[in-house]
Amino acid sequence: MESGGRLLNSAMMANSFVVSGNSKGVDAGAPKARVKAVADIVRTEDHITLDHMKSLMAVFVEHDNVLSTAQFTEALGEIVEKGPDFQKRIDILVKKMDINNNGFIEWDEFCTHFMSDLAEKHSLQTERQVPLLVCPHLFDSAHRGMLTSIRSSSNPARIITASEEGTIVFWSMKMQPQRILKVDSEALQKKAAVSDIEIMPNAYRVVVATTNRDLSFYELATGQVRNIVVGLHDMITSLHYYSVNNNTGYLLCGDLGGNIFAFKFTQCNKQLFSANASWSDGITVNMKQMPMDSEASPTAIIQIKGHNASIDEVDRSVKQVAFAPFLDAFISCVPVSRASLIVRPLKKLSGGQEFSINRGVSTFDFSEQHNLIATGGPDCILRL
Repeated sequence: MESGGRLLNSAMMANSFVVSGNSKGVDAGAPKARVKAVADIVRTEDHITLDHMKSLMAVFVEHDNVLSTAQFTEALGEIVEKGPDFQKRIDILVKKMDINNNGFIEWDEFCTHFMSDLAEKHSLQTERQVPLLVCPHLFDSAHRGMLTSIRSSSNPARIITASEEGTIVFWSMKMQPQRILKVDSEALQKKAAVSDIEIMPNAYRVVVATTNRDLSFYELATGQVRNIVVGLHDMITSLHYYSVNNNTGYLLCGDLGGNIFAFKFTQCNKQLFSANASWSDGITVNMKQMPMDSEASPTAIIQIKGHNASIDEVDRSVKQVAFAPFLDAFISCVPVSRASLIVRPLKKLSGGQEFSINRGVSTFDFSEQHNLIATGGPDCILRL
């Protein structure tokens, strides 16, 4: 696509995917300004060159620098190749230019529009990074509520999305729905919402946290509920699963009160929760009766010193929790000024490091290669 210069070079096209529009493409024809109906992102003004501007200026001079909509459309149609939706795009362009809404295009309005457009293009060209030149594509989904979590799995490569009304959708890497899982209505009593989800790859489970203060474990293959953990102290706001090997894994949980604990599983490939234990009936698991970090039990709870935020804080919920293997510790953050970010060994009840940041931390990420932790929060400052 050319107009004095190339919009997308071959390298950019090679590393992109095509988002098709609603109309069929037209033959490119001669290398001149044209309107194409392939995608909605193509604008008429993007294909008007300096020579076209001179031709339009002569038309404006002939009509005392004021053109009616019909005159402007006719003048533009003589220099720009018409596409199937030419009139639609001209109507959009006229609405942008007609600032005083009098139904006429004045020369000053015409120049003002193109000067601001050129300034925007210049700003994009001088940016250090290549701007996004393609509008985001909207995908139809089964979600009917606010999205609360997005996860990904590597084997097979999938993107998993969850919405608060209890719909979980498994997508291919081409954003084609592969499976839709509806969280059992029994697990969402009292019109509870999904607060977070996590994938347990070595156990072939997806765990769902709800505002009912419970955790539901579903089979990835069938979507059948296998276990429901009840008796939680507070609603879970953040989940993270760390797989040690094929049999062992830790499910980290952060809740609404800033508390942190973990489930330790040592028989992931067999059964997560024992059906013969006193604290389980095979489906429902009572967390209050589960063993605390017991080596004899295949499943146990590890209680960890949390953020201990004041009850006067409006929001002291754990926003994110994750395990950092290179530190052999977990990282957690809350949006409060005291102990905003903690880095604590998983197998110790206390210890580690605490960082206090004004207004707290909302999100973080870490790099093993550079031995860095990056944080962001309400103060709009990125810290390393």
